[in-house]
Amino acid sequence: VLADGDVLTILRDGSPVGTATVNSTDWSFDDVSLGGGTYVYTALVNDAAGNDGPPSDPFPFQVEGPIAGTDGSDPMIVGTTGNDILSGVPDTSTSLGAGTIDVFFGNGGADHFVFGDSRGVFYDDGNDRAGNTGKSDYGLIRSISSDGLIDTPFTAGEDTIQLAGTSADYFLLDNFALDGFVGTAIVYDSNGSGQPDQKDELIGLVEGIASLSLETDFIWV
Repeated sequence: VLADGDVLTILRDGSPVGTATVNSTDWSFDDVSLGGGTYVYTALVNDAAGNDGPPSDPFPFQVEGPIAGTDGSDPMIVGTTGNDILSGVPDTSTSLGAGTIDVFFGNGGADHFVFGDSRGVFYDDGNDRAGNTGKSDYGLIRSISSDGLIDTPFTAGEDTIQLAGTSADYFLLDNFALDGFVGTAIVYDSNGSGQPDQKDELIGLVEGIASLSLETDFIWV
């Protein structure tokens, strides 16, 4: 348990990258600015007087990826059995997935699905007219492939989804059915009304998941 004024600093490969969120004896830290490779994390306590405590034992972490799709619709974006970053929108894209449907399979490990970044919200066609609910462009995280060879559903508390903005910009709709798939829908509040309506934009569907938490299952950029 940290004393008043103490801060838990996280270091990646020996360099500070931020501070952890501490809850009693547990702590967590999200680091989303990673490419593929192996990283070594350590943690140390900074007290209120500015003194550093000894570093923790090193924790190596392997990131496989990133694995990116094309600028069009991608029927299968498949991760490895390790920890992957998966995106249906390449770094060079200017359309950010508008008008496309990308299908993701994590395939095991702690996977990070990118549905938005510093460029903006993915799979948003920019049309907030009533009745345009975004069903023609979204990212679909499948739980099992049609041939049954990939059977690795999204795991809450392990896998994460990255979105642009804050949790106040989105809604989650449970038991949402679309094109034969049922799960939790991720809806962007495109008109800023603060409540789900027919002008909002569907940007993602997580198959086979009864519910998700905007606070714990998502990363915000």
